[in-house]
Formats: sequence, structure tokens, C-alpha cells
Amino acid sequence: RAADAIMVGAGTVRHDNPSLWPRPDGQRDPWRVIVVRNAPLPLSAQVFTDEHAARTIVAAPKGWQPGCATRIRKAGATVLELPRKGFLQALARELGPLGILRVLCEGGGILAGELIQAGLVDELCVFLSPMLIGGPVGAMGTTEWRLEQAPRFHLRDAKPVGNDFYFRLKPAGQPGSAGTPRPTSNPICPSWVGRTLRVSRTISKTKNRRKEL
Repeated sequence: RAADAIMVGAGTVRHDNPSLWPRPDGQRDPWRVIVVRNAPLPLSAQVFTDEHAARTIVAAPKGWQPGCATRIRKAGATVLELPRKGFLQALARELGPLGILRVLCEGGGILAGELIQAGLVDELCVFLSPMLIGGPVGAMGTTEWRLEQAPRFHLRDAKPVGNDFYFRLKPAGQPGSAGTPRPTSNPICPSWVGRTLRVSRTISKTKNRRKEL
């Protein structure tokens, strides 16, 4: 199922410089959504310099890096300045009117954990690989859920994929449990499809990623 947008955190743009442009076959063009909190973004990133720059949205807190924001807009991209409180929910409300109703989040771990904590995850796809890698931030970012608070999911599908194993999960929806995804009044309910291998590999490249965000 096609997504209307691909979402990543600022750290992924800084360290991986992805194009986030997966459709060379002429299908409907996706949006690229970059979530940033504090540090500036490199203007040399592919999402600002390729021919699809007009399909790039930077979601940032109000007052974020005025000089950088101006240069990003001049490159043809959009900068949405949102309140820090309820930041991701506000972003969801802004994306809905643009026709962005299904979002594929590819990381990193901090953004993934925040989306789950905000109750904005509709589906979680996880690939488990038989190897041990990692870094200072886990696959779900810096969230610290105790056992009784941990988000619960229902298993919808599981199958081997080559040497990996694939799980498709849906939120169990337990209103009142801290950090548990639950129904929201937002006009969109983004899907987070994460590959734990990719997230871990990306995060392990830097020990200061949390500070940069």
C-alpha cells in the first residue's frame, strides 16, 4: 500500500543523506517530511537539492533556526513551524489538509519512540535479524517505559523473509496506560514501518545524536 509521505528525523538526514524518493515508475509523487527540533539542517542534503525539493516539508518548532528556515524555503521546500507542546499532534493536523493521510516513518529511533508515545502509530512493522548491533539510542529512541506502562500490540502477521523475520503489529489500544497508543482525534493516523536493523545501524554512527536533535 502506497504512503502519501515518508517521514524521518533530522539525524537521518544529517548522517545518511537519503533521497526518500522511492517511486521511479511514475506513480503518485510522495511528500518527504523531515522532523527537526533544534540544530540546523544541511542545505546540501538531497531532499533540498534534487528536482523534488518542492515535495519536502520540514516540521520544526516555532522560531527554529530563522536563517536556515529562510534558505530552505528559497530552495523550494516548505517549513512548518509548530508549537513545541503537542508538536507531533500539531504536525498531523497540518498534514491532513495536504492530502497526507498515510505516513511511512523510516526512523530514526527517537522519532519512532515519540510517535508511539504520542499515540500516532497505526501499524508497526519490525524486521528481526540474527545479528547484534547497536548504539547509545535504542530502536525506540530514549523512551523509558516500565513493564506496566509499555505499549502493547496485537500480532497480525509473522513470517520469515530470507534470513530475517518479519512481524506486523497493531496497537492494542489500552486507554489510560502511559505511553500506550490509543484512538486520537487527529485527521491522520500515521503508520510507522521500521526496520530495527536500519534504525540501529543509523543510530550507531554517532554518540551525540540526541544532543543534535
